Amino acid sequence: MSQSEAPAADWYQDPSGRFQFRYWDGETWTGHVSTDGETEWDPPTDEPDGGSEDAGVEDAGAAGTDGQWAPEEAAASAEAAAQPAAESAEPVGGAIEEGEPSDANLVANSRAGVDDDIQEWVDEVAAQVDPRLSRINRAWTSQPQAEAARACAYGLLLGHLAHLHPHMRGELSQVAEAHPSFTTLEAGSRLETLEQIAGDPQRSAAWLGPLIGEENPDQVRMLFD
Repeated sequence: MSQSEAPAADWYQDPSGRFQFRYWDGETWTGHVSTDGETEWDPPTDEPDGGSEDAGVEDAGAAGTDGQWAPEEAAASAEAAAQPAAESAEPVGGAIEEGEPSDANLVANSRAGVDDDIQEWVDEVAAQVDPRLSRINRAWTSQPQAEAARACAYGLLLGHLAHLHPHMRGELSQVAEAHPSFTTLEAGSRLETLEQIAGDPQRSAAWLGPLIGEENPDQVRMLFD
């Protein structure tokens, strides 16, 4: 498949079958996946799991001349794949209850059970998410997964802070464990996972980039500046 024939960058049905959607950047599958609006990182493979090459072509589209698996080109397929992910992103995880803040990051802070001074600190961190994302891409709020982007960015900031302030790891871990968006991360080690992603520019860009319309690792690293 030539580059001019490749489908547009968007969320499509995950050809591996392990997740609901996988992000296609216009040239190749990324490691950014989503199920019911919850996103995580999963390294892409060259072809779908457990199937023949012909089955992969039928399920996920056509294989290009470079062996990359491409999503179906039909516009209806793109719309069907992308729209549910966008709609399920608010509230993220679907676990925000009546009377709680609409921002999932603030929900995590309030549920974490940390001391008041610590909650005040992480609330300030949460308040910095939007302006930090705007430094990366001013138009990020127009992206269909803006709410998921806000949660992912906060998770990366939690991981970054755990690296900078290891003595705060316990409290930051409580926040990460309480976050309604991070239920796909392994319980008990969510902060560790976030710290690993935050410490890897490529993984950070692959995890957050598709949600904000900017996948340049150098740009995404501005989140931590």
